[in-house]
Amino acid sequence: MLRILRFRAIRTPVVDLRRAADPSPYKKWFELSTVEKDVFVSTFRDIYRNRYPASGTNSKLHMLLPRTHDPYDTPSLFGIFYDDIWKVVNRTNRDNHRFSDQSFKSLLVRRRA
Repeated sequence: MLRILRFRAIRTPVVDLRRAADPSPYKKWFELSTVEKDVFVSTFRDIYRNRYPASGTNSKLHMLLPRTHDPYDTPSLFGIFYDDIWKVVNRTNRDNHRFSDQSFKSLLVRRRA
């Protein structure tokens, strides 16, 4: 009879190489949990509305807020905003960027040590 041999693969521990190359104390958008994303979205919208009251973006941000029928749907546009804030804090340190205000920087989620 023919016997099929199954070899067990030796599993090595998973190492997140992105984390090793990224010394930032803050998480990136893809690392955030759903709850963390929801908190960012609601707080970001309030800060943006207070910081730029005459901006036409305010109405568009309100339309993009996740609806109650799908709590797991966070528009990726907010991920772009989060990553922009992350880049200002970690790479550019520009003082004249639209997200260089401390209120935007406070939205970044710290990694656990």
